[in-house]
Amino acid sequence: MENSDLKNFTIWITGASSGIGKAIAACFFDSEAKLVLSASSPDSFNESSWHLRDKTRTMICTFDISIFDNLERAFKKIESKFGGVDILINNAGISIFKSFHETSQEDFDRTIAINLKAPFFLTQLVLKGMRERKSGMIVNISSVASITPFADCSAYSVSKTGLRMMGQCLMEEVRNEGIKIMNVLPGATNTNIWGDDIRQNNSNNMMNADKIGEIVVNAILSSLSSNAIIEEILIKPQTGNI
Repeated sequence: MENSDLKNFTIWITGASSGIGKAIAACFFDSEAKLVLSASSPDSFNESSWHLRDKTRTMICTFDISIFDNLERAFKKIESKFGGVDILINNAGISIFKSFHETSQEDFDRTIAINLKAPFFLTQLVLKGMRERKSGMIVNISSVASITPFADCSAYSVSKTGLRMMGQCLMEEVRNEGIKIMNVLPGATNTNIWGDDIRQNNSNNMMNADKIGEIVVNAILSSLSSNAIIEEILIKPQTGNI
């Protein structure tokens, strides 16, 4: 399948205003797909070129993804405009890199709410329509931290491990219903999920978000065009983990 074959698809990308989410969205910019781009801040898309895209095929919504009522409201707006979601890309996430004993209950709850709870319930919301149509795809942007232990990363790792396992369990439930689940496990990528000091000191060894976006979109298109599914993608810097 090519980008040009997405005319009847609605693609919802969370965390689409920066980093990997923005890179994935950019790969679909010139397609005929209907794109739903969500982020937390109303100003998130001010510096982008999305205003140049056909408004009848683009929907930008901003809300706090950690609040369930916001998810339901956004989904109802999408259904009203586009009729449903064919591909959901659970990309939105936060990082709180603290030692285990310094991680507060607030830190933990916020990380789980955004990185795991929100994708869980967003997936539930779109899944009903996918089951009725007997087609659809869920893409979870997890992390290499879901399979590799790192110091000062316990809350983030828990959330991303849960997201990865969620996708694996769901795949077994919907495997025979025409629905495809893909987990993506990027290693260190030069995005604002990292602190400025880490990015400055390690930028030469970090991956480029645009390249991750290309890999993910190529995997989506490849999986949509056949009866095969790329269930998991592990992407690391050439020099290894940071």
